[in-house]
Amino acid sequence: MMLTFDEYMDLKKLLDSSKESEGARLEEDLIKPKKRKSTIYQKTLSKAMQQANQLQRKKNGSYKKGKSARTVLKAAHKLARKMMK
Repeated sequence: MMLTFDEYMDLKKLLDSSKESEGARLEEDLIKPKKRKSTIYQKTLSKAMQQANQLQRKKNGSYKKGKSARTVLKAAHKLARKMMK
């Protein structure tokens, strides 16, 4: 089956218009997912992290001798548990 140029252009316009309407409908249907509420423990842990970081760092920002990110996090969890009581 052969289409004339005019028939081809009409068919192309019809297909393009249907794609546009689908795209517009899809944008309306998109809803942002709800964000999870931060828990009390998460808020407490962030405060404990700040405190633990202050205690285990030097004035220039590097870690004190024998301290690392691991020890900071470990101390922060310990502080957070104490703060929660």
